Amino acid sequence: MLCKKCSQQMPSTARFCPKCGKEVLENVDQITKPVSEPPIQESVHKIPVKTESDIQTDIGKLAAELQKDRATLKNSRSTIAIQIIVLIGSIAWLIVSLIYNVSVFYKILSAVILVSDAWILIKTMTEYMILRSDANELEGVIAKKRKETLSKN
Repeated sequence: MLCKKCSQQMPSTARFCPKCGKEVLENVDQITKPVSEPPIQESVHKIPVKTESDIQTDIGKLAAELQKDRATLKNSRSTIAIQIIVLIGSIAWLIVSLIYNVSVFYKILSAVILVSDAWILIKTMTEYMILRSDANELEGVIAKKRKETLSKN
């Protein structure tokens, strides 16, 4: 095929002349005509399906976390017991300082220590209750996952 402007030889599929750049009008229909377009696929949101090994891995991770929480709970119970003993000692010291003729400084110091010990005990017991709640929740999730695994088999 020849360009009408400069008479340059060009391929039959060219849309523009390679020499002068003039647009070739007779090929416009051929080029702009859509070649068979692939069918448009609808976007479908697929929910990922977990395999049995995925569920077993999840159960293993949850069980490890639960084991760690149980160890922390055991340590927390020991810490709470020690703090209760310290609190009882602080109460006893405050009573002794009130009964006997001890200076005001020691009475105030005893009261401050007693309040501090009580605060630490309350804080530790709150953390213990939160951790225990988390452990109970993990136990429930593990039981549910195991039930799902058994129901699939």
